[in-house]
Amino acid sequence: MTGARGKNTELAVRNYLKTLGQGVESILALYAQDAILLTPKGPFQGQEAIAAFYEEFLRDTLPLLASSYSLIRFDVVVEAAYLNWSAEPSIPSGSDTFLVHEGFIVLHTTHLHLVN
Repeated sequence: MTGARGKNTELAVRNYLKTLGQGVESILALYAQDAILLTPKGPFQGQEAIAAFYEEFLRDTLPLLASSYSLIRFDVVVEAAYLNWSAEPSIPSGSDTFLVHEGFIVLHTTHLHLVN
C-alpha cells in the first residue's frame, strides 16, 4: 500500500466485499458511472451493463461464496488492488483486480474457477 491513495483503494475494495450481500444498487454505488468490468463472459461497461452482470452473479454465484469464502491474498499498490480467494468446494480459486480512482471502482477484472 502506498500512502493515502492506497488506503482509499483498500477501503473501497473492503466496502465492495461488505456490499456484495446488500443488493445490486449498493454495489453499483461503488462503481464510477463509466466503469468497466472485465469477465470471462466479456466486458460490461457503465452502470446499466454492470447491473445486469450483478443481477446474475448475486442469483447464481453469491450463494456458493457465502458459505465458504476465504480470502487468500489482498494486495494494494496505490490505486490497484488484487484479491485471490476460494470458496471450496464449488470454487477452488478466484481472483479480482480493481483500479480505484477518487474512491470509485473504475476498472474491475474478475475470474473464478467453478467446479460442478
